[in-house]
Amino acid sequence: MLLLFALLASVAWLLLAFNIIAVVLAFSVGAALVVLQFVDRRGLLCPHCHESPISVLQRGTAENADFCVHCHYWLKNPRGEKPV
Repeated sequence: MLLLFALLASVAWLLLAFNIIAVVLAFSVGAALVVLQFVDRRGLLCPHCHESPISVLQRGTAENADFCVHCHYWLKNPRGEKPV
């Protein structure tokens, strides 16, 4: 009886340990993605107001922004002309 209890306890521990590892791994990946998004948004700042040129709910990267949503400073030439 004690051997059966020990066997069931060890099997339950293995299943529980696997689930804990999976939860910790998923949490770590999610936290890493949030940190990377924050770093990406703070990596490029507007030269005029020193804020991120995209809003919090806007998708995409800051490099693709045409103008700053906070001060409306043009980050790219609106006419598409290349500087001389």
